[in-house]
Amino acid sequence: MMMMDYPGEQMMIMDHKMTEDMDHCRLAVLESREHDDRQHVPLSPRSAHDDHRPSRRTHEYHGPEDDRRHESLSTSSAAGDQGQHIATLSPRRAEALQVIGGSVTVVQGGTAILSCHVIDTNDDLTQITWQRRTREKPHNDNFLTILPREGPQFVNGGDDRFKYIGNFNQKNGTLQLADVTLKDEGSYTCIFTLFPSGNQKTEIPLIVIVPPFTNIKDNLPTLGKEEVLFATCTAAGSKPPAEVRWLTGALRDKVRTTTNSTQYDNDTTTTVSSLFGVPTREINGHQVQCVISSDAMSKEETLPFSIQVYFSPTEVNIREISENSFECVTEANPSANFTWSRSGQSLLQSAVKVEGAKLQLLSRTSDLNGLYQCDASNAYGRKHAQLYVHVASGTCSAAWASFAVFFS
Repeated sequence: MMMMDYPGEQMMIMDHKMTEDMDHCRLAVLESREHDDRQHVPLSPRSAHDDHRPSRRTHEYHGPEDDRRHESLSTSSAAGDQGQHIATLSPRRAEALQVIGGSVTVVQGGTAILSCHVIDTNDDLTQITWQRRTREKPHNDNFLTILPREGPQFVNGGDDRFKYIGNFNQKNGTLQLADVTLKDEGSYTCIFTLFPSGNQKTEIPLIVIVPPFTNIKDNLPTLGKEEVLFATCTAAGSKPPAEVRWLTGALRDKVRTTTNSTQYDNDTTTTVSSLFGVPTREINGHQVQCVISSDAMSKEETLPFSIQVYFSPTEVNIREISENSFECVTEANPSANFTWSRSGQSLLQSAVKVEGAKLQLLSRTSDLNGLYQCDASNAYGRKHAQLYVHVASGTCSAAWASFAVFFS
C-alpha cells in the first residue's frame, strides 16, 4: 500500500535494502580472500625458530637468485570499515652467517690450535668435516669428520696428535695439533654441513716457524801477516731466515765480516757470518760476540768468542825467582808445556824439585853442578833455553852458558 502511495519512498526502501545486501556480499568475499591468503603465504626458511621443525630436504644453494626468492612477502585486503589483514614474513639473512677461523703460526715442536666455529645462524648442524693440504700431503683430502653422536672419526688413517677440543652443540669445530713438524705446514679447511643452508667453510693457513741451530767455529788461525778467517758463526735450518751479526768492540777497524745465506727446498735457511783479520799476537785473546735473532726465537741469542791466534813458543827465558829457584818463561798459544832436563845425566830427585816451568835446588852440593835445559813446546812448535849451575864453598851460583838460549 505504501509502495503505491509513495513510489519515491518505496524506491528508497528498495535501494536501502539492496545496499545492505551488497555490503554483506563484500564482507563475505573479503573473509574468503583473507582465508585464502593465510593458506598461500610461503613460509620463511627461518621458521626453524617455530615449534614445528621443517622437514629435512636436500638444499642446493644457487647464489643471489635463491636469496631473491626468499624476500619478504605480504598480503593485505581492506573492505570499508571492517579494517585490514597484513601478513609479513621475516627475510632470509643468509649473508649474516659467518664461519670464523684465521691463520695460525706455531714453532716447530709446539702445539697449534686450529680454531673454527659458526656464528649468526640457527640452522641445524649435521656434520663437521676437516680437510688438509700440507707439505707432506699436497692433495686436498678429508682427514677427520665429526658427527653429533659418533664424535670425531679419522678418514684415511688416524693421527693421535690431533684432538677435537670444540663443541658440536655450539657449532665449534676447533682442533688441537700437538708436536707440530714442518711437514704439517699447509692449509686446513673446516666445513660445517648446515640445514637448510648447506655447506659453509673457512680455510685456516698453518705456518710453522723453525728456530735455528747455532754455533761458533774457530778456524784456528796461526800467527802471520796476511788476513785470514778467524771464526764462523752459523744459524742453521731457520724459518724464516735468521739474522747473524758480530759485535767487535775495540777491534772494529782491525776486523771485517761477511754474511752468506743458503735456502733449502723445505724453505729453511742457513746463515753463516765470517770474521776476518790479520793474526797478530796483539789481537790474540780479544773478546767478540756473535748475535743471532729470528722470529722463531723467543729472544736473541748471544755467543761469546775469544779470538785465538795460534803460535809456537816465542823466545824462552829463564829467570831467577829466589836464590835456589828458577822459572822458564815464554809466550805461546796454546800455552806451552815445560820440561826440565840435565845435560849428560838425569836429575837428582833428592837434590832438585821440578813443578812445571819451575826448577828448585834442594841442596847446595857440588853434585848439582852442570847444565840444565828448559824445553817449551806446544802443537805448533818447540823452543828451549839452558842454565849452568855451579856450587862452590857451600854457596850456589847460577850462570847462563855462553849460548844460553837455543832455538829448535
